[in-house]
Amino acid sequence: MSPSPAKPAPLQARIEPTSRRSRAGAGHDPSLARRLRPTRSTSIRPLLQALGDGRYDRGSAVQAAVLFPILIIATFAIIQGGIWFYARSAALNAAEEGLQAARAENGSTAAAVAASSSFLTRAASGAVLNPTTQVAASPLTITVTVSGESTAIVDFLPLPRVSQTVTGATERFTTQ
Repeated sequence: MSPSPAKPAPLQARIEPTSRRSRAGAGHDPSLARRLRPTRSTSIRPLLQALGDGRYDRGSAVQAAVLFPILIIATFAIIQGGIWFYARSAALNAAEEGLQAARAENGSTAAAVAASSSFLTRAASGAVLNPTTQVAASPLTITVTVSGESTAIVDFLPLPRVSQTVTGATERFTTQ
């Protein structure tokens, strides 16, 4: 009897799991999954720290304790800046109202002061604190300056004084 030719060994196909669903099926080998898992290099460690994958959370409480007050102060500073710009705009509008009252026929410096004060109490109540209105009139021009302080929500943050000046020509009749 002649020896039978040796059968070639069957090829073993290894199917690698592509999703969690396929790994959960029958015949799942946890050691295979560990061997197929890509290793983490040191180049992605800062990314993992930033994403907070759970392994690098030791200093997160300290970071929050340091960053939270800084973010709160920055938020209040931005809000305070917006309030200051609003007070500046209100002072400018009050000065323009005073200028229009002083330029009108039979207008006077007292009318300019009354018009600017009326605007501040009517339209911008509380935006400009301790407002003062100064009017300078000459035969050709009128200058109205409204100044005051902005409302402060952060006491230790010093704000510049709000002051807006408007100059316009005096309305007059000419024969030219």
